[in-house]
Amino acid sequence: MKKLTKIFSLVVALSLLAYASLSAQSKKTKVALIHNGHIIVVAPEAVPAHLAHGDTYADESNTFTITIVNDNPSLGTISGPMTVASGDSAVYTIVPNDGYNFTLLVDGTGVYSDNVAATYTLLDVTAPHTVEVTFYTLN
Repeated sequence: MKKLTKIFSLVVALSLLAYASLSAQSKKTKVALIHNGHIIVVAPEAVPAHLAHGDTYADESNTFTITIVNDNPSLGTISGPMTVASGDSAVYTIVPNDGYNFTLLVDGTGVYSDNVAATYTLLDVTAPHTVEVTFYTLN
C-alpha cells in the first residue's frame, strides 16, 4: 500500500507541475514590434535584442488599420495586410473568378479595374485607409 501511495503522490505532483508549466506558458504575452518597416510579433525575452538594433514598439501611434472590403467574396478575392506600420507600403492582391471583372477603390476613389489577377500597392502609409473591391460580370 505504501508503494501505491508513493506512486499516486508522484502522479499528482507531476500533474500539478505540468499544469503550472502550461499555465505559465499561456500567460506569456507576445510583443508587436516594427522590424525593417514590417510588424512582427516576438516573445518578451526577444524584445531587448530587437530594440538594440533599431526596432521600435508597434503601437497605435505608429501603425494604421487598413479596412478591406469585398462586396462579393464568391466572385473573387482580395488579400493583404490589415495593419501597416507608418511609412511602410502595403501590397494587395486581387483575383477575380473566371468571367468576372473588378474595380478597386481606395478611400472611395477608383484606382484600378481589370479582369485578371492584379496587385495594388499603397505607398508610404501615414493614415488609415479603406481598400474595397467590387466584382462584376464581364460583358
